This record gives sequence, structure tokens and C-alpha cells, in this order.
Amino acid sequence: MPVLTELAPRPVFLINGMHKTGTTWLQRILDAHPDMQCRAEDQFVKISDPLMKLFHDYNQIIYVADAERDAQGTTAFDREDAYSTYFFMVRLALAKAPPSLGWSGIKDNLINPDSFLQFIPNARVVHILRDPRDLVVSSWASDRRLTGEAGNEWTHPHDEHIADVFRLWSKFASAVLARVKSDKDRVRFVRYEDLYQDFYATVSALYAFFGVDNDAQTVADVRTETDFSRLSKGRKPGEEDPNSFFRKGIAGDWVNALDPASIAGHVDEHGDLMRNCGYLK
Repeated sequence: MPVLTELAPRPVFLINGMHKTGTTWLQRILDAHPDMQCRAEDQFVKISDPLMKLFHDYNQIIYVADAERDAQGTTAFDREDAYSTYFFMVRLALAKAPPSLGWSGIKDNLINPDSFLQFIPNARVVHILRDPRDLVVSSWASDRRLTGEAGNEWTHPHDEHIADVFRLWSKFASAVLARVKSDKDRVRFVRYEDLYQDFYATVSALYAFFGVDNDAQTVADVRTETDFSRLSKGRKPGEEDPNSFFRKGIAGDWVNALDPASIAGHVDEHGDLMRNCGYLK
């Protein structure tokens, strides 16, 4: 049975991003490397709240029991203990990767990256960013798919949706840049656009970050395995299927789907951050 001392040596990683930024594609890219495994979401968020309640309820029990023993004193669990237990469970799941693999990772957009780095030894984090204008389009299309409206005539994203996406993107991107700056040895970010426009250089640099083989043949094999046409079961990038999780597979499509006036104010408001991320000149 695995124990904590047996779990520590293997390095692990987290892929983290906003919904529809390309986290699934990035997960497939890392999982396709012969020396890496990257799991899809394991729904760890469904463990966290019950675990916190369990610790709280246990504390109440031992407080009562201690009072019944003339208050001799007891030691309760705190939130730090609960988080430590939670991330040990995450680490335990990642330890189930085949022993022959060097890295074991997970894609999870709900795990706190700072806590992941704090509580798990040898951990690394890779964030993925996407142009917020494309994110508006992709997330809107995804919402319509999930609500059964994908087959209907295209409608422009509502103003409220646009504002929400830009606001959340700004918060996320700011946190990513700060995290990379403060912990550059363990945190990286890639852009969806770079994966789309320069797959070989971007993926090679990403593999180098993990210290695994990043030669041209390895990257070429991964490119073939994770190509949009394969993931979409035969469509070429730009051939849209509004009912597919892999809807269109291109970058920069916002120019065809958004009225410039509808996003102008948001671009002005978040322009400095977009420039820092390479999305505006």
C-alpha cells in the first residue's frame, strides 16, 4: 500500500486554464509524450467540501468528548490539515501512473494552483491562455451546445457574456503572470495561439521545461496524435461542427464572429494586460 514517503519522489504537474482555452488539447499533448501521463479531470472538487465538513464534524466530536473527560485537552484539525489531506489524495491518484513514466499530471481548472504547489512536493504548473476575444466566441458556442441551442442560427454573444468573459480572463491572466514571475522554475504558461501557429517550437519548449525528450521526431509524433482532424474525427481546422466539443480548432476567428463595437470598450479596459500577454501591439 502506498504511503507518503513512497509518493514523494515522482514529480507531478497540473494543467490549469479557463473553460475553452485549450486545456483539453494541452492535456492530450502532454499525455501523448512517451515519458508523461496527464489525466483528464478527476472531479477532485467533489472531495473538497465533504472533506472540510468531515474535519469540522470530527472536531466537534472530540471537543464534546474532551469536555466529558474534565477538559483534559485535545488537538483539533485545522484548515491547513484538511488541505494537506486533500492534496495528498490528489497526489495519491497521480501516483497510480505506470512506474516507467517520469511525470504524472492532471488537467483540472478548479484546483487552486498555489495550493497545489504548496502541498505537493516536486509539483509544476502549466497554464494556458487564449485571446479573450476568441474566448468570448468559443465559450458562447460551448454554452449554446450544452443548452441544446447549437443547431440554431448563430446569434452574437450577449453583452453580459462578453463582460463576464473579459472580467474573468483579466483576473485569471493577472494571476498567471504573477505566479510565473514569482515561481518561474515551477510555473509556465503557453498560449493557445502559439500551439496553433507554431506547434513544434511551442511544444518543444514545453517538453524542455519538464526535462523530457523534445526532439523533432517526438514532437512530430505528438502532433500527429493530437491533430485537430484526429480529435474531431475527420474535420479540418476551420470546419465547424457546433455540436462537437472540438468545434472549429482555429485561432483568431473572433474577427468573423464579433461586432468590433461590441468589444471595443472591453479591449480598451483590459488593453494593458492583453498587451502583456501578446494579444495587442
